[in-house]
Amino acid sequence: MKPPVIEDCPDPRPVRDDPYGEVKAIRRLLDDVYQNTRDGRTLVREIVQNSDDACADRLIFAVVDQGLTCPTNPLLSGPALVAANNGPFTIQHHDGLRKAVGGSKAGDPTKVGRFGIGLKSVFYICEAFVYLGAECRREDHQVTILPGVLNPWARQVDGGRATDPHHQNWDVVEKKDLDNLQKWAEDLLGSFENGLLLWFPLRRPDHIRCRKGIRQDSFESSSVAEWFRRSGSISLLLSQCGNLHSIEARRVSKRKDFRSLVHVDRSDFQKEWVGRHDDDKEIKERPFEGMIRASPEQGVDSRNNVRPGKSLVSMLSVTTAYAAFD
Repeated sequence: MKPPVIEDCPDPRPVRDDPYGEVKAIRRLLDDVYQNTRDGRTLVREIVQNSDDACADRLIFAVVDQGLTCPTNPLLSGPALVAANNGPFTIQHHDGLRKAVGGSKAGDPTKVGRFGIGLKSVFYICEAFVYLGAECRREDHQVTILPGVLNPWARQVDGGRATDPHHQNWDVVEKKDLDNLQKWAEDLLGSFENGLLLWFPLRRPDHIRCRKGIRQDSFESSSVAEWFRRSGSISLLLSQCGNLHSIEARRVSKRKDFRSLVHVDRSDFQKEWVGRHDDDKEIKERPFEGMIRASPEQGVDSRNNVRPGKSLVSMLSVTTAYAAFD
């Protein structure tokens, strides 16, 4: 295997001197999305949908109690929600993520929502986030790594570079941080030849000290972990996916010290189970069936110890569900 190539891609968004317009648009969206709920259901659903659109078959959430040790980028210190999937992350996906609205799926009707408006729902818990993408080219097996930061507060300058005058080092991912993020991705996914790791630093008072933040809500890792205490809702999200085989959530105190919060999978999954755009039948009702295994309230920790729970494995069977379309 060739050593990975690190791509330093310019920001494809237009030059802008004042980012406040985008911040106000995000605030309006969040006010609308979260007016009736104050938990993470919308955020989790968007990340699941984006991972499925990436043709990933695995998605792992990690609720991180402690971030990296002495990182250059302060966004990587402190509690965070991390999401990692094993779908290829291309240059087009990178540009779509940076633009945040529309994205690389604009001309592809098979992609339901990758990096569209819904991705902005993640700013419910953070002011900016760090990402690390990877793609292995089939023709020569060359792995390309695409790091970056999506910071709505940054100004865009000529040359496609972003700078935030209020938060030093928020917009840089230097080699030390990059190496550590790659290790996190490899620990979560097993390998990182194809994939995307999203690091959402939970909003803290020091993130908004210079001005009013996108929101005033601060989050603790313990409260975010509660979003993953029930396997039922995660199982239902998985049942609507056309590519994902499993969704897992972990509570991580340090990089290799974790315990499972929830793990749902469908190892016998066939892609015909859910109709995608390219194979949908012209029928009003489409039956599908399958089985999702869920292990709630217990799991295996980083030392391979099974934590006790109400049952080792519970089964959610979907046998007579119908999808109706107008």
